[in-house]
Amino acid sequence: MSVSLVWQYLSSKRPAGISFAGMTLTMVLSLSLSLLGCSTPAPTYVGTATCASCHTSEAAAWESSDHKWAMQLPDSTTVRAAFDGEVFDHQGERFEYIRSTEGQSSGAAGLSVIARRDTFDIQYAFGHYPLQQYLIEGERGRLQALTTVWDVDKEEWYSLYPDQATPPGHPLDWQGDNLNWNYMCASCHTTGLNRGYDVESDAYKTTWAEGTVGCEACHGPGSNHVDATDESYGTTGASDGVRPTSGRADDLVLQSELAMCASCHSRRMPLVEPVPHGEDFLDLFAPRLVEDELYYDDGQILDEVYVYGSFMQSRMAQVGVTCSDCHEPHTGLRRLEGNALCMSCHVGKVESIPVHIEHNTETVDVSCETCHMPKRTYMGIDERGDHRFGIPDPVTSRAIGSPSVCSDCHGEDQNIESILATPSSRPGLAVLALRAGMTDAVGQVKEVLIDSTVSRFTKGSMIARLGQRREAGASGTDALRIMMTALSSGNPFERVGALRGFAGPGFGGPLPNLTNVFADELRWVRVEAVATALAHGINDFSEEPARSALMDYIKAQETAAERAESHLNLAGMHEVLGQMDLASKAYERAERLEPSSPEVLMAHGTFLGRWAAAVAQSDVSVWRTRRIDAEQRLRAATVLLGADAAEALFILGLYLGEERPRLPSAAEALEESYRLDPSNVRAVFNAGAARQQIGELHEAERLYLLGLDDHPGNADLRDAMVTLYIQTQRWEQASEWNQAMRRDFPGRSELLERQAWIQQRLE
Repeated sequence: MSVSLVWQYLSSKRPAGISFAGMTLTMVLSLSLSLLGCSTPAPTYVGTATCASCHTSEAAAWESSDHKWAMQLPDSTTVRAAFDGEVFDHQGERFEYIRSTEGQSSGAAGLSVIARRDTFDIQYAFGHYPLQQYLIEGERGRLQALTTVWDVDKEEWYSLYPDQATPPGHPLDWQGDNLNWNYMCASCHTTGLNRGYDVESDAYKTTWAEGTVGCEACHGPGSNHVDATDESYGTTGASDGVRPTSGRADDLVLQSELAMCASCHSRRMPLVEPVPHGEDFLDLFAPRLVEDELYYDDGQILDEVYVYGSFMQSRMAQVGVTCSDCHEPHTGLRRLEGNALCMSCHVGKVESIPVHIEHNTETVDVSCETCHMPKRTYMGIDERGDHRFGIPDPVTSRAIGSPSVCSDCHGEDQNIESILATPSSRPGLAVLALRAGMTDAVGQVKEVLIDSTVSRFTKGSMIARLGQRREAGASGTDALRIMMTALSSGNPFERVGALRGFAGPGFGGPLPNLTNVFADELRWVRVEAVATALAHGINDFSEEPARSALMDYIKAQETAAERAESHLNLAGMHEVLGQMDLASKAYERAERLEPSSPEVLMAHGTFLGRWAAAVAQSDVSVWRTRRIDAEQRLRAATVLLGADAAEALFILGLYLGEERPRLPSAAEALEESYRLDPSNVRAVFNAGAARQQIGELHEAERLYLLGLDDHPGNADLRDAMVTLYIQTQRWEQASEWNQAMRRDFPGRSELLERQAWIQQRLE
């Protein structure tokens, strides 16, 4: 049977429940050959030029796409900026852009930038419109992205961080890790990438099949397809093998297309390196959920999230809409412009836009995008529409401080709310209730979870938040029940949400059995399960499937071996497993990578403190050395953090308080921590306790009263006041404070006993 006959047979004799329409052509060919009893070699990359020799129309469309211009060697056709001696000064730094024909390295096209008393050749042009960045060569195989970029429309240089100085060592330093192309950019701006990072030398040997986003970045390596294509096969059925030409996408198409696009158009972490092509997105990546620093509490975009996270919150994703329903895949452009694109599907639901929005469109410039895809600007000038396609809700926006397209025009006019449909639930208000510790917070979360209009991506994110604060009584029982149910959900976002809930600081109970999630079909869930187990100090991974899940976790950290946080995660794992020497090496590696990171220094310092305590009784010399090293790092972190050092000072204070001679220093650190963060009542309580322990009783009283000014009902501070007055034999004051506590806490029998003892002293 010829290949073409096999294709015809598969197309006409589909088994029930299987759709071949969602397969790529390579997948179909692979299956065809396997049915013939043939083995297919692992495909390799052949390059866009090879693809274009047959697929001429697709290649022509791609030529004008942002994908084609993702990364290019610099020349007169690819570089859009001026390099004619222009000088750009930013926050004390000077950049001079020059053109030369002599002394330039290969591929630099004579373009250079002079900065920090050095000259850097431009190695690549990065992007195309509305801005273009430029890559320069760094040390140890690195390419670095300049933070001074070219505004294509205005034809001028500008800074991505106009209000910040970014000197050497700054997180946004253009020679630093966060502007490192190999890690931050390369996987989505090349085809067939291998980062080639070596952790021991902290160096890259990065290679790629094609230095931009070519055909095979989306379609996968094409050698098998090229080898199988001949005159007898022709192009019969080729388009059908890529995706359906009409009708709603089936699950296979939906998942494969979203996986393909989301691999770059998302905030995510890779779980394997190198990333294979064509596998489930959630088996290869860990996407970010709706989290504080990325989204507003109602799910609107805040930071740059690259579409996937916002789109997965939408009703569009729920009903099977895919990226290519709106975007032509080879040009990347929208299939139709303006309202016509939306109305191509919604014409039966929205008969008249003016009636739908109750605005006169002849006098008011309002479109579908205006209300349902509000824009935010990133990288200074690049506007991105919110793919959540949300319905404006000024009630929620006003409560949580998120943008409101209604209020942008109508201000705080609450009459506009009367024309808007009341949603079944308001996820943003539920998050607000959780943050504030409202008594009905879990009840509001339950309303969100039973709302069929809310996506499972949103629900998973909501479930994850349940572990952030401990709920008492019935609310705590309900929260636990929600997480337990979600742990066995058929939706991976809810399973991960449950695991993060169990890992949260507010969850205090024993963990449920994690065996099923250790064996989950998706690598993302398995990795999250291990993280949750480690957070609870579980150290037995000797049996399957826990052992394999632990290996997945380790591999996931190793995919980002150039980042300190990965080594912090590995260090924490080793410590839980009792491998203290390995933990120490991982902390040291993290510190070598980011020696000025307060987070790294704090983590390393607290570890050294714990390690010191473990040998306190057996080796005084080692105990002392480790304590000195720990204090050094904790103090360095407080200096680096400055006004944000409240937590670091708190940790330092507790650490110093372990030695009686250091109690005065401990009290100073704790009081300063409380000054910076008056919400941390434990800081002022411990500061007072330290002063009380060394006999500075007036200072202790001052600190306790300072805390009670901000937290008048705090039981620990009130107990401390009673104890202090007993210690100073001020019996009347001790009695007064103790009696007040008895009235507020009638169930505490020890208060009655203490009152009787105080009364004896009064008499």
